[in-house]
Amino acid sequence: MVEKFTRVFRSGFFREAFLYLVFNILVAAVPFILLPIYTNKLTPADYGLFSIFVAGTNFIFPVVALGTSAAASRKYFDREGIEFQAFFACCLLVCLGMTFVAAIVAIPFLKYLSALTHLSGAWLMAMALTALSQAITSNAAVLMTMQKRPWMYGVLRLCQALAIGGIGVWLVLGRSMAWEGAAYGHMWGNFAAATTGLIVLWRSRLLGKRICWKYFKEIFLFGLPLVPHAMAAMTFTFVDRLFLTNMVGAKYTGIYVAGFQISMVIYLLMNSANQAWIPWIYGHLKSNNSHSQKKIVMATYLGILGFLAATGLFIFVAPALVDLLVGKEFKDASAVVPWISIGFFWVACYAMVTPYLYYLRRTSELAIIGVISAFANMGLNYVLISYNGWVGAAQATCIAYFISAVLTGVVAVRLYPMPWNMFKGYEATR
Repeated sequence: MVEKFTRVFRSGFFREAFLYLVFNILVAAVPFILLPIYTNKLTPADYGLFSIFVAGTNFIFPVVALGTSAAASRKYFDREGIEFQAFFACCLLVCLGMTFVAAIVAIPFLKYLSALTHLSGAWLMAMALTALSQAITSNAAVLMTMQKRPWMYGVLRLCQALAIGGIGVWLVLGRSMAWEGAAYGHMWGNFAAATTGLIVLWRSRLLGKRICWKYFKEIFLFGLPLVPHAMAAMTFTFVDRLFLTNMVGAKYTGIYVAGFQISMVIYLLMNSANQAWIPWIYGHLKSNNSHSQKKIVMATYLGILGFLAATGLFIFVAPALVDLLVGKEFKDASAVVPWISIGFFWVACYAMVTPYLYYLRRTSELAIIGVISAFANMGLNYVLISYNGWVGAAQATCIAYFISAVLTGVVAVRLYPMPWNMFKGYEATR
C-alpha cells in the first residue's frame, strides 16, 4: 500500500501539478495584493459594483465560449487523421460569433438588466467583449495544458493577472477612479492576455488558416449542452451578488466578495491539481485497463483527503488572513470564509469526477445537473438571505456546491464503472 502511494507521488502528474500550483500561486497573489488596495481605496458599495461587473462577465462567458475549450481538449486526444489547427480555428470563430449573438439578444433587455445589476448599458456591453477575451485566453491556455506545457501556460496566465492588476491599480490610485477603474483594468487586461495568446498560438503553428465547416457542427453538438451547465455553474458567483445587492445593498455585496476572494485559496489548490488531472486522467482512461483504473482511483482518494485537510487548515488560519488583507470596513468578511471554503472543497470533489462525463461525451447529464444546482442555488439564496442576512449567501453557495458534487459523482459512477472498492480487494489478498 505504501509503495502505491509513493508511485503516485513520484508520477509526472504530481510534478506537473506542482508547476501549475506554483504559477497559480503567483497568479492568485495578484488579486490578494489588489484586495487590500481596493478595500482601502474603494467603499464596500464600489467594490460590490466592481464584483458585479466581474461576475457578470463570468456569467456571460459560457455563452461566448460555448464549451470550445472543453471540445478542443477532448479533440486533442483524437487528433490523428484530422486537421486539428483548423478545428481550433473554428473554436475561436465560434467564440466570436457567439459574442455578437449575446450582444444582439441583450439589447432589448438593457434597461431591465441595468436596473437589476445597477450597471449602465455600456458596461453590460463591455461584459460581452471582456468575456470574448477570456474565451480566447481560455482556449489558448487549455491547448498549452493538453500539450503538457505548464511553463507556457503559467507565463500566459501570469501576464493576464499582471495586466489586469496593473491597469486597475493605475486607474484607481493614479487616476483616482472609483470602481470603474478596477473594471477597466479587468477589461483591458483580459484583452491584452487574449492578444498574447493568439500571438503565441500563431507562432507555434497551432492556429490554422483553413476553415472546415464540418467542425462547426461537431463543436456545436459538443458545446451546446455545456452552456446551461456552465451558466448554472456561474450562477454560483453571480446570483449571490445579485440577491445581496438587491436585498441588503451593494455594501454587503462588497464585504461578501472580499471574504469570497480570500477563500479562493482553496479554489487555487483545486484548480492547480485539476489542470494536471485532466490530461492525466484522459490518458489513463484511453488506456482502458485495470492497472490504469486502479491508479485513477488511488489518485482520487488521495486528492479528496488532501483537499479535506487543506480546507480544515485554511479555515483555522482564515481570521488572521482577513485582518491582514482587507480594510477596516471589510472586517466582517471573516463570517463567510468557512462556508465558502467548504463549498470549494465540494468543487474539488466535483472536478475530480467530471472528466468521466467529458470523456464519454455525456455533456447533457452535466447540463441537467447544472440546471438543478442553479435553481437550488437561487432558491437557497433567497431563503437563507431572508433569514440569516448577508451570510446566508455563503451558506447557499456551500449547499449548492454540495448538491452539484454529489449528483455528478452519482452519475459518473453509474456511467463509468471503476474499482472504487480496490482497498477491500487489497486487504483480501494480504
